[in-house]
Amino acid sequence: SLLLDSISATTSVSSSTIIVTDITASGNISASGTVIANNFQSDGQDQITVADAFNITGSITSSGDISASGDMIANTGSFNIIEGGVF
Repeated sequence: SLLLDSISATTSVSSSTIIVTDITASGNISASGTVIANNFQSDGQDQITVADAFNITGSITSSGDISASGDMIANTGSFNIIEGGVF
């Protein structure tokens, strides 16, 4: 394990476990394994884009519109207003 308050590298850093209090990046951050986080948040200027699918086991809450260009499939649902084409 490597415990740091900050880390800076111009090439690469390798360890079985690296614990860092804060990471700031002006470029991409990538991982070949699982990324575990309590929160993902954009700066409000850009969208967060996901190239793969999400498998969500909890609730989804939105304060704005939710739209889909494909089918929306669910086992149950509750809606106050439904607008659209063919049902």
